[in-house]
Amino acid sequence: MINDIEILLISIICILFANCVIAKDLLNKQATYVPIGQVVAKPGIFQPRNGKCQAELLTSGLGGFTILSIRQMDSLVAQEIKDVTGIAWVTESLLIYTVSPIYGNPGVYLFSCTTKETRRIVAPKNINDSYPNGADYFELHRLSADKVYFYYTPDVDTVNFKEFRSQTFLFQSNLDGTEVQKSSR
Repeated sequence: MINDIEILLISIICILFANCVIAKDLLNKQATYVPIGQVVAKPGIFQPRNGKCQAELLTSGLGGFTILSIRQMDSLVAQEIKDVTGIAWVTESLLIYTVSPIYGNPGVYLFSCTTKETRRIVAPKNINDSYPNGADYFELHRLSADKVYFYYTPDVDTVNFKEFRSQTFLFQSNLDGTEVQKSSR
C-alpha cells in the first residue's frame, strides 16, 4: 500500500510534470473489464478479466490528446505515452496500442506486462523536418487471432478525416509487425 510520504513525493513530481495522476487518485478509480481484442479509445481504466496490468487513458488538459498510462498494482510500469489513438488487450498480459504523430511517436506498439517492455511493431515511413519522428497517423481498428488492423496515412496533415476511417486507409499486420499491407477486408 502507498504511504503518505510516497503520495507527497508523487504529488511533488506531478506538480513539476503536467498530465500526471497521483497515486491517491488511482485508489479511488475502478477499472472496467474489457474482453480480449476490444478496441478502446475513450478515457477510463481498462484491464482484461484476469489481467495484472491496467491501461488508463486520460485526456490532456493541454492539447486535448489522449495519454496512456500502464500500471501494475498501483505503480507505473511504463512511461506515459502521449497521443494514443486506440488500445486493446491481445492477451491478459499483452497490450497493443497506436500513436499519432502530433504529440507522440507514431506507430503500432506492443507492451508486455510480464517483461515490462514496449516494442514498436509498425514504424512510420514519412520522416521530415516538421515531423522528425514521423508524420504517419495510425489508429487501431480491430484485432483477429493473429493480425492487427489499423487505419493508416503517411501524412497526418493531408488526410481528410471525414474519409479516413474507411477501407481505403485500412491496413493490417501480423502481431509481430511482419507483412504490413493494405487490408482486403
